[in-house]
Formats: sequence, structure tokens, C-alpha cells
Amino acid sequence: MDGFKDNDIAGTNDFREESDLTADPSADLSCDPDRGENTGSSEASPADNRDFLLEYLDNRIRTSLNSLLGITRDGREDNIRNGGSEKVDQLLSRISILGMELKDSAAGILDLYKMGRKEPELTNETVQLDVLIDRALDQMRQESLDRHVILRRNLTEASGALVRTDKKHFFRLVLSFLQTAVRFSAENSTVTLQVKRLGREGRRIPYEFSAELTDSRLNQDHFLEMKTLYQMIRQRGLGFMPVGLDDNSVGLLLLFAYAELMGISDVHFRMIAGGFALFFTISMEEGEREKVIASWGSTPDLAGKWVLVAEDNKINQEVISRILTSYGMCVILAGDGQETLEAFQKNEDRIDLILMDIVMLNMNGLETTRQIRSLPSEKAKSVPVIAITADTLRRNLPAELKENGINSYLYKPIEPEVLIREIRKYLRNGDRS
Repeated sequence: MDGFKDNDIAGTNDFREESDLTADPSADLSCDPDRGENTGSSEASPADNRDFLLEYLDNRIRTSLNSLLGITRDGREDNIRNGGSEKVDQLLSRISILGMELKDSAAGILDLYKMGRKEPELTNETVQLDVLIDRALDQMRQESLDRHVILRRNLTEASGALVRTDKKHFFRLVLSFLQTAVRFSAENSTVTLQVKRLGREGRRIPYEFSAELTDSRLNQDHFLEMKTLYQMIRQRGLGFMPVGLDDNSVGLLLLFAYAELMGISDVHFRMIAGGFALFFTISMEEGEREKVIASWGSTPDLAGKWVLVAEDNKINQEVISRILTSYGMCVILAGDGQETLEAFQKNEDRIDLILMDIVMLNMNGLETTRQIRSLPSEKAKSVPVIAITADTLRRNLPAELKENGINSYLYKPIEPEVLIREIRKYLRNGDRS
């Protein structure tokens, strides 16, 4: 059974941490650079040595897995660029997903241990909310397939939103939330992630996250039992955790830990019409466009620009998104013509440019562009539209595209340098089209 409906999930950003990539694998275990002291001396306590050993092992594991992820990502890009087979891409994708799962498992163990002793320090940076959520969803794809669970999402109210949060721990919060929902779902059931915006509190915006399960193996009694156990562990330490807990229960404890770390007062589990649902609400400060530019450290001429990508092929979505986000651009994805029209109308004030696939379901690219151009706003008539097509034999293509309101076109497969050069013709920082 396919764990995803078409257009349910769009994979995006790479979440490698710089500290992971620059770690020195030959580092001396006797010296802790964070404390500036010799942890191997007689003055160091067993707890200090244990903490540092866990940090060291975690760093080594992440460094190795980051190398694996980098190799598989490069392999996928080469395979796509050279017109390779879909089977090879699926195999490399599976290796990448397993590597990310291993990395997050190691990170989760260390985080849970740290939270039992002291609170980790949180950062606060501007990120695109739906990009982080989609990244967690993408990572759950293979596990949902293996467990015969269909994973869907509705991120309409989070589309394009910028928020200030700790990127790493927020990502792990969403991932553990999804893992709990999928792992407690019965086979051949469905999990739907939904994000709702709940008004505004000054500069802070509360978002409600819900994971709706059509058939759950988690019941109210077990959920409350795990919440009580988590509170006891918080009071007495990890040594209080009973032996013999299954992986799903440990994952639920980790969800409570991440929720508390991120300032979430409660995670709820309750019956709803048609099944069960997990809920939490998180309030985050609204992010600022210029802060995205600073945090991505990208080239200034394109950073912070918003691009609507109309593309029905998942692999092409991923490739184009990676190219654009590597230059600091913000991406809104649409999987067919109707989605593209709706996404433009919903985000019209922020979209700077549209990349338009020509062959799509529910209106092709030509008709979609005509529909956008017919809207009454000035933005709809002036926003640059670059067509993307594989039809290299169509002699009247340039005239046909122009007649339908398209500014220029590129042929597939997309070359990153060519794409960026074409986008630069229409976008200059400070001149929003």
C-alpha cells in the first residue's frame, strides 16, 4: 500500500547541523572544550565523564550519518541530472531516510538524557513554518509505508508563514509528534496532520497541531499513564524509568519532553468524530523577512524572495526547492493547476515569481497562467511567470507561451545555474515585482 496520496507531501530543506559537519573525529576524550577542563582528571565526577562520553558518541554518530546523507543526496541529484532510473532514486531515498531516522534516534536519546539533568539552551531564529513541517513529514514517509499507514497533511494555514523558534528542537517536536501518531496507528489506517492558526496575541501567533488517527492502538488510559510517568521522571530523574517499556511508549515520553522544552503546556489525546486525535498548541513570534536572509546567509540579490513552484512531479519539486532555498528564496509548492491558482490567490501579496510546469492535472500551465492573469489585481497581471517544459520539439512554443501571459521558459531537466540566471532577469532585491 502506498503510504502517501499524490500531492500530500513535499520534501524540502536539508537539516544538517554545522557543528556535526565540522566535528574533529580525532578529538581527545580527556578534554571537554565546553567546560575548558580536563574531564579525565580525578576532579571530574562520574556524571561529568558520562555526560561527555554521550556527547562525544553522539557527535561521532551524527558526523558519520551526515556523511552518508550527503553521499546519498549527491547520488540522487546525479541520478536525476543524468536521467537515471526511478528504482535507483528510490533505493537512495530509502538509505537517506534510514540515515535520518538513525540520526534522530541518537539525538533523541541524548536530548532525553539532557532534559533529565538540565534544560538545553534554545536558539531563536526565523524559519519558514511549512518547510520544517514538510521536512518532518518527508522523513516519516518510509516508516508510514512500512507500517501500512497513509500519511496526509493539511498545512494551508501554515503555508509561507515565517516564525521565530529553535529550528532543531521544533523539528524534533514535530517529528516525534508524527512518529507517535504513526506508530500507535493500526495497519491500513490514516493519519492526517493539520495545522490551524488561532488568531494573534500581539506579535505572537498560536498554532494548533492535530494528528487525527482513524484507528488507534493508543487508548486514553495508556496515554495518561505515560504522562504521569513522564512527570515522575522529571521529578526523580531517568533512573526512575521502568525497564521493559516498548519503543512506542519511550517515543511518547520523548514527545512530552520536547513539548515541555518548547514551552507547550500540554499535549492532549481524545476521541473525535471518526477516530482519535493528538493535539498541542504552540505560540511563536512572527518572523521577519530580513531575518530569514540573515539566518540563511545567502546571496543578497535573491534572498528572501518568494517563489510559487507549480510542479506535479515530487522529485522535480524536491530538486527545484533545494536550488531555490540554497539561494535564500522562500518556496510555496503546488502540485497541479488548481492548487497553483489557489496558492497564488492566498499568498498574492508575497509571491515574487512563479515557476510554471506546463503539463499538469486539473488545468495545465497555460490555462493556469491565463486564470492568474485574469484576476483583477495588479500583481496578478505583472508577476513574472517562467514556464518549465520538456517539450523541446514544439516549434510554436515561444509564441504560444507569450499569448498565454508567460514571460519566458526553460527546458527540463533543470540546470541550477540556468534557472538562477533566468530568475535574476526578473528579480532584484529591493524591487518586488
